Amino acid sequence: MRQLVRFLKYFLGILFVPLVLYFAIVLIGVAIPVNSNPETINPDIKIYLISNGVHVDIAVPVKTDIIDWTEVVHPQHTLLPTTNSSYVSFGWGDLLFYQNTPEWKDLTFKTAFQALFLKTPSAIHARFHDGIPKNENIKPLMIDSLQYRRLSEYISNTFIYDKGGKSQPVKGLHYGGQDAFYKAKGSLNLFNTCNTWVNKALKHSGLKASLWTPFEEGIFFRYP
Repeated sequence: MRQLVRFLKYFLGILFVPLVLYFAIVLIGVAIPVNSNPETINPDIKIYLISNGVHVDIAVPVKTDIIDWTEVVHPQHTLLPTTNSSYVSFGWGDLLFYQNTPEWKDLTFKTAFQALFLKTPSAIHARFHDGIPKNENIKPLMIDSLQYRRLSEYISNTFIYDKGGKSQPVKGLHYGGQDAFYKAKGSLNLFNTCNTWVNKALKHSGLKASLWTPFEEGIFFRYP
Protein backbone atom coordinates (compact mmCIF):
# COMPACT_ATOMS: atom_id res chain seq x y z
CA MET A 1 0.00 0.00 0.00
CA ARG A 2 2.83 2.41 0.84
CA GLN A 3 4.46 1.63 -2.46
CA LEU A 4 1.21 2.42 -4.26
CA VAL A 5 0.92 5.74 -2.43
CA ARG A 6 4.52 6.61 -3.32
CA PHE A 7 3.88 5.71 -6.94
CA LEU A 8 0.76 7.87 -7.10
CA LYS A 9 2.61 10.82 -5.56
CA TYR A 10 5.44 10.37 -8.03
CA PHE A 11 3.04 10.07 -10.96
CA LEU A 12 1.03 13.13 -9.94
CA GLY A 13 4.26 15.05 -9.44
CA ILE A 14 5.33 14.21 -12.97
CA LEU A 15 2.05 15.64 -14.26
CA PHE A 16 1.83 18.61 -11.89
CA VAL A 17 5.34 20.07 -12.15
CA PRO A 18 5.36 20.53 -15.97
CA LEU A 19 1.88 22.06 -15.77
CA VAL A 20 3.01 24.59 -13.17
CA LEU A 21 6.11 25.43 -15.21
CA TYR A 22 4.04 25.87 -18.36
CA PHE A 23 1.65 28.33 -16.75
CA ALA A 24 4.56 30.15 -15.12
CA ILE A 25 6.05 30.64 -18.58
CA VAL A 26 2.65 31.82 -19.82
CA LEU A 27 2.47 34.47 -17.09
CA ILE A 28 5.98 35.68 -17.87
CA GLY A 29 5.28 35.81 -21.60
CA VAL A 30 2.07 37.78 -21.12
CA ALA A 31 3.62 40.15 -18.56
CA ILE A 32 6.35 41.32 -20.96
CA PRO A 33 4.98 43.85 -23.47
CA VAL A 34 6.12 44.22 -27.07
CA ASN A 35 5.53 47.45 -29.03
CA SER A 36 3.93 48.98 -25.94
CA ASN A 37 3.86 52.42 -27.60
CA PRO A 38 3.49 51.78 -31.32
CA GLU A 39 4.12 54.70 -33.65
CA THR A 40 0.95 54.86 -35.71
CA ILE A 41 0.94 57.56 -38.40
CA ASN A 42 -2.39 58.48 -40.00
CA PRO A 43 -4.38 55.45 -38.77
CA ASP A 44 -6.95 55.06 -41.55
CA ILE A 45 -7.42 51.27 -41.78
CA LYS A 46 -9.75 49.48 -39.39
CA ILE A 47 -9.10 45.85 -38.50
CA TYR A 48 -10.74 43.67 -35.87
CA LEU A 49 -9.71 41.03 -33.38
CA ILE A 50 -12.61 38.55 -33.17
CA SER A 51 -12.83 35.95 -30.41
CA ASN A 52 -15.18 33.02 -29.87
CA GLY A 53 -14.02 32.77 -26.27
CA VAL A 54 -11.06 30.51 -27.00
CA HIS A 55 -9.72 31.29 -30.47
CA VAL A 56 -8.92 34.70 -32.00
CA ASP A 57 -9.23 35.66 -35.67
CA ILE A 58 -8.00 38.81 -37.40
CA ALA A 59 -10.53 40.51 -39.68
CA VAL A 60 -9.22 42.87 -42.36
CA PRO A 61 -10.76 44.79 -45.28
CA VAL A 62 -11.27 42.59 -48.34
CA LYS A 63 -9.77 45.21 -50.66
CA THR A 64 -7.41 48.13 -50.08
CA ASP A 65 -4.69 49.82 -52.10
CA ILE A 66 -2.25 47.54 -50.26
CA ILE A 67 -3.80 44.15 -51.02
CA ASP A 68 -6.83 42.54 -52.61
CA TRP A 69 -7.45 39.42 -50.53
CA THR A 70 -9.70 37.88 -53.18
CA GLU A 71 -6.49 37.21 -55.10
CA VAL A 72 -5.36 34.98 -52.23
CA VAL A 73 -8.61 33.56 -50.84
CA HIS A 74 -11.15 33.33 -53.63
CA PRO A 75 -14.89 33.61 -52.92
CA GLN A 76 -15.31 30.75 -55.41
CA HIS A 77 -13.68 28.47 -52.84
CA THR A 78 -16.70 28.97 -50.55
CA LEU A 79 -20.04 27.18 -50.76
CA LEU A 80 -21.96 30.43 -51.31
CA PRO A 81 -19.65 32.78 -53.23
CA THR A 82 -20.30 36.49 -52.77
CA THR A 83 -18.64 39.66 -54.00
CA ASN A 84 -20.34 41.91 -51.44
CA SER A 85 -18.15 41.12 -48.43
CA SER A 86 -16.41 44.05 -46.80
CA TYR A 87 -14.15 42.06 -44.46
CA VAL A 88 -12.40 38.71 -44.42
CA SER A 89 -11.14 37.10 -41.21
CA PHE A 90 -8.16 34.81 -40.83
CA GLY A 91 -7.38 32.25 -38.18
CA TRP A 92 -4.64 29.63 -38.06
CA GLY A 93 -4.77 26.21 -36.47
CA ASP A 94 -4.31 22.47 -36.70
CA LEU A 95 -5.84 20.96 -39.85
CA LEU A 96 -6.98 17.72 -38.19
CA PHE A 97 -8.52 19.75 -35.36
CA TYR A 98 -10.43 21.86 -37.87
CA GLN A 99 -11.61 18.74 -39.71
CA ASN A 100 -12.71 16.83 -36.63
CA THR A 101 -14.02 19.67 -34.44
CA PRO A 102 -16.49 21.92 -36.26
CA GLU A 103 -18.02 22.65 -32.83
CA TRP A 104 -16.49 22.41 -29.35
CA LYS A 105 -18.90 19.61 -28.45
CA ASP A 106 -17.14 17.52 -31.10
CA LEU A 107 -13.76 17.76 -29.37
CA THR A 108 -12.21 14.44 -28.33
CA PHE A 109 -9.11 13.61 -26.32
CA LYS A 110 -7.51 12.04 -29.39
CA THR A 111 -7.98 15.16 -31.49
CA ALA A 112 -6.64 17.45 -28.75
CA PHE A 113 -3.64 15.20 -28.10
CA GLN A 114 -2.73 14.97 -31.78
CA ALA A 115 -3.00 18.73 -32.20
CA LEU A 116 -0.89 19.61 -29.15
CA PHE A 117 1.73 16.88 -29.12
CA LEU A 118 2.14 15.52 -32.67
CA LYS A 119 3.57 17.30 -35.69
CA THR A 120 0.50 17.56 -37.90
CA PRO A 121 -0.40 19.87 -40.82
CA SER A 122 -1.92 23.28 -40.22
CA ALA A 123 -4.51 25.35 -42.05
CA ILE A 124 -5.77 28.90 -42.36
CA HIS A 125 -9.49 29.44 -41.89
CA ALA A 126 -10.72 32.33 -44.03
CA ARG A 127 -14.25 33.65 -43.63
CA PHE A 128 -15.91 36.45 -45.59
CA HIS A 129 -18.12 38.92 -43.70
CA ASP A 130 -20.80 41.23 -45.07
CA GLY A 131 -20.41 43.00 -41.74
CA ILE A 132 -18.53 42.30 -38.52
CA PRO A 133 -20.48 39.80 -36.33
CA LYS A 134 -22.19 41.45 -33.37
CA ASN A 135 -22.45 38.38 -31.14
CA GLU A 136 -18.74 37.81 -30.62
CA ASN A 137 -16.04 39.45 -28.53
CA ILE A 138 -14.67 42.04 -30.94
CA LYS A 139 -11.93 44.64 -30.61
CA PRO A 140 -11.55 47.23 -33.39
CA LEU A 141 -8.07 48.60 -34.07
CA MET A 142 -7.14 51.58 -36.20
CA ILE A 143 -3.78 51.10 -37.89
CA ASP A 144 -1.75 52.86 -40.57
CA SER A 145 -0.73 51.66 -44.02
CA LEU A 146 2.76 50.49 -42.98
CA GLN A 147 1.38 48.44 -40.11
CA TYR A 148 -1.26 46.95 -42.38
CA ARG A 149 1.33 46.14 -45.04
CA ARG A 150 3.36 44.23 -42.45
CA LEU A 151 0.23 42.45 -41.20
CA SER A 152 -0.73 41.48 -44.74
CA GLU A 153 2.77 40.12 -45.38
CA TYR A 154 2.60 38.02 -42.23
CA ILE A 155 -0.77 36.52 -43.11
CA SER A 156 0.17 35.97 -46.77
CA ASN A 157 3.42 34.25 -45.84
CA THR A 158 1.53 31.70 -43.73
CA PHE A 159 -0.18 30.20 -46.80
CA ILE A 160 1.36 27.32 -48.72
CA TYR A 161 1.23 28.18 -52.43
CA ASP A 162 1.40 25.86 -55.41
CA LYS A 163 3.95 26.18 -58.21
CA GLY A 164 1.72 28.71 -59.90
CA GLY A 165 1.66 30.92 -56.81
CA LYS A 166 -1.93 30.08 -55.90
CA SER A 167 -3.19 29.31 -52.40
CA GLN A 168 -4.34 25.73 -51.89
CA PRO A 169 -7.87 25.25 -50.50
CA VAL A 170 -8.65 22.17 -48.42
CA LYS A 171 -11.37 20.45 -50.43
CA GLY A 172 -14.65 19.67 -48.73
CA LEU A 173 -13.94 21.54 -45.50
CA HIS A 174 -16.34 24.36 -44.59
CA TYR A 175 -18.03 25.60 -41.43
CA GLY A 176 -20.55 27.78 -43.25
CA GLY A 177 -21.48 29.18 -46.62
CA GLN A 178 -18.82 31.89 -46.87
CA ASP A 179 -15.69 30.28 -45.51
CA ALA A 180 -12.86 28.07 -46.73
CA PHE A 181 -9.73 26.45 -45.34
CA TYR A 182 -6.26 26.62 -46.89
CA LYS A 183 -3.04 24.67 -46.49
CA ALA A 184 -0.66 26.58 -44.24
CA LYS A 185 2.88 26.58 -42.94
CA GLY A 186 3.84 25.46 -39.46
CA SER A 187 2.48 23.01 -36.94
CA LEU A 188 0.43 23.69 -33.82
CA ASN A 189 1.70 22.65 -30.39
CA LEU A 190 1.59 23.76 -26.75
CA PHE A 191 3.97 26.63 -27.47
CA ASN A 192 2.64 27.56 -30.91
CA THR A 193 -1.13 27.79 -30.73
CA CYS A 194 -3.75 29.51 -32.85
CA ASN A 195 -3.53 32.52 -30.54
CA THR A 196 0.26 32.53 -30.67
CA TRP A 197 -0.12 33.01 -34.42
CA VAL A 198 -2.30 36.09 -33.89
CA ASN A 199 0.06 37.49 -31.25
CA LYS A 200 2.98 37.03 -33.68
CA ALA A 201 0.97 38.85 -36.34
CA LEU A 202 0.54 41.83 -34.04
CA LYS A 203 4.23 41.84 -33.12
CA HIS A 204 5.28 41.60 -36.77
CA SER A 205 2.99 44.51 -37.63
CA GLY A 206 4.48 46.76 -34.95
CA LEU A 207 1.28 46.68 -32.90
CA LYS A 208 0.89 46.08 -29.18
CA ALA A 209 1.41 42.46 -28.21
CA SER A 210 2.71 40.17 -25.50
CA LEU A 211 6.13 38.58 -25.74
CA TRP A 212 4.39 35.20 -26.01
CA THR A 213 0.96 33.78 -25.29
CA PRO A 214 -0.88 30.58 -26.16
CA PHE A 215 -4.20 31.99 -24.94
CA GLU A 216 -6.53 34.74 -26.11
CA GLU A 217 -6.25 36.47 -22.72
CA GLY A 218 -2.64 37.33 -23.52
CA ILE A 219 -3.83 39.16 -26.63
CA PHE A 220 -6.78 41.06 -25.15
CA PHE A 221 -4.70 41.94 -22.08
CA ARG A 222 -3.02 44.49 -24.38
CA TYR A 223 -6.37 45.67 -25.73
CA PRO A 224 -8.74 46.05 -22.75
